[in-house]
Amino acid sequence: MRAAVELFTTQGYHASTTPVIAAKAGIAEGTIYRHFPSKQQLLNDVYRSSVGLFTRLLREAPRDVPCRTRLETVAAAWRDLAAREPAIVRLVFVARVRNLLDQKSRDAWSELRSELETVIATGKAAGHVRPGPVDLWADIWLQLVALMLERVANKDWAPENSAPAQVVESAWVVMKADG
Repeated sequence: MRAAVELFTTQGYHASTTPVIAAKAGIAEGTIYRHFPSKQQLLNDVYRSSVGLFTRLLREAPRDVPCRTRLETVAAAWRDLAAREPAIVRLVFVARVRNLLDQKSRDAWSELRSELETVIATGKAAGHVRPGPVDLWADIWLQLVALMLERVANKDWAPENSAPAQVVESAWVVMKADG
């Protein structure tokens, strides 16, 4: 699975044939088909697993803190994951694979979005997030954080540098309530 994620995010899904994946993983091609009925199923399984990591980190963030602190904690955990597992970040936030995803994979993404929207809605109810649709604030936050994750994953930015923190701060400034 690790070899598939790496190849899907560096060579693209279509260029990553099962013989190429098997060679990178050091296994026989038939081994892939013992575990996955197709390359597309392999993609979907690794995608769901990857999205699940981000969702778990979102759920593990402390709930008894203000929205801003919770979002900063989530962004930091995701940033650290991007530094350790860059291919996972590229698969979830950068790769153009949405048209290849099955319903279970789309549901996994929806679950992540729903969790994020719940965090933001809680902040809105507490008066920390400005009026406006929660899904819009979630979109903006995800787009900015995805930019940071991509730069960290590509080693353009070191996790400890100021740029990742500045992006997360900017994502908050966009949605924070005035005053």
